[in-house]
Amino acid sequence: MRRDITIFTPTIEDHLNALLDQRREDIRTGHGNGGAPEWQIRNFIRYLFLDWKPARDWILSTKVRETNRELMAERIDKYQRKPLLKTVRTGTEIKVISFMPWEQHILPEDEHLVERGGEGINMKN
Repeated sequence: MRRDITIFTPTIEDHLNALLDQRREDIRTGHGNGGAPEWQIRNFIRYLFLDWKPARDWILSTKVRETNRELMAERIDKYQRKPLLKTVRTGTEIKVISFMPWEQHILPEDEHLVERGGEGINMKN
């Protein structure tokens, strides 16, 4: 087996900039590519929480090339995340609270299991 073949693994930054370049070219020429760059950019925004203000500012200022910043900012601004819903039971009332994913408290895994009724795991051996 040959081991001297290099494999290019793009970073998220490279991939995102390539998608934005492709989208800009699609807009310029009027030839679409089936919307592939558009939905991939939307998935980056959705799953990496790029619509969260600190992430938005960071990605636009450091990772997206100057030529792509305006297009990326438009895509982030256009994206509308649906809030998550959580039911809270208080006595005889049931309230529904809506919140964004980044507003949720993150628990260590062992506390998370105890909260859900499982046994806590002692990871401090």
